[in-house]
Amino acid sequence: MSPLEKTLGVLGFPLGHSLSPLMVNTALEELRLPYRLQAFEVRPDGLEDAVRGIRALGIHGVALTIPHKEAIIPFLDELSPDARRFGAVNLIERRGDRLIGHNTDGAGFVRSLREEGGIEPAGGGFLILGAGGGARGIAFELAARGASRLVIANRTLSRAVVLAESIRKTSPSVQVDAVPLDSEEVETAAPSLDAVIQCTSVGLGDYGGEGANLPLRPDCLRPEQVVVDIVYRPLFTPFIKAARARGAKVVGGLGMLVFQGAENFRIWTGAEMPIEKVRRVMEAALGGERGGGG
Repeated sequence: MSPLEKTLGVLGFPLGHSLSPLMVNTALEELRLPYRLQAFEVRPDGLEDAVRGIRALGIHGVALTIPHKEAIIPFLDELSPDARRFGAVNLIERRGDRLIGHNTDGAGFVRSLREEGGIEPAGGGFLILGAGGGARGIAFELAARGASRLVIANRTLSRAVVLAESIRKTSPSVQVDAVPLDSEEVETAAPSLDAVIQCTSVGLGDYGGEGANLPLRPDCLRPEQVVVDIVYRPLFTPFIKAARARGAKVVGGLGMLVFQGAENFRIWTGAEMPIEKVRRVMEAALGGERGGGG
């Protein structure tokens, strides 16, 4: 690394799965920008010390992944409106001596939904499977962009209820329902909505295996319906395979990852990420199997 290069980082635990270094460094090399992103595996009990290190070492910017997106907030100087609304941070921007927390997950998802799924949030109805961090950012973003109806389905109903109540406070014009994941209400709602968005950990442990569980019965989906799985590893998940077999228009998780990364890249460097180049490299790293498309 050149002494003139600025350091970027990604913090998480564990980090063996992270494609952020490949994604960002590919873009930096393509544009010949004087930055380099490194992975820093930080245990939860070391997060406060890690933030001190970011400040002391002059690290230019940091991406955050599990389990630090919420825990990081007390250690930052300021939050962007999106980060404040979502209650989670996936990006730190340095402005002088101040560390600013952002959340670009929702913006990355919406761009993927628009460019790969062909639909806009405004006026649409969406079934969100899950109520964790990924689902939360997506739900708030869809509501903020004018969705007419959200149905949030989760195994632990209380988490879906809390999320639905939070959305109603910030977007009172949106109809938001919370239902159990394994219920007749989900099966009834699914075909009537514009898109189904898979954000759960169901089957994630062996997501590429033949015995992987599905969060929703495929026969609840309708042909031409947009079906999204935010998981990008593997690109072609069992849920995406099942949805495609039903004739749905499927969108994998790689697009969300790349578009969210492009927003991070712009905040850090002021430059536009070369998305097609980055996506080709990412697909090759994941075995060349495409998760999006119709």
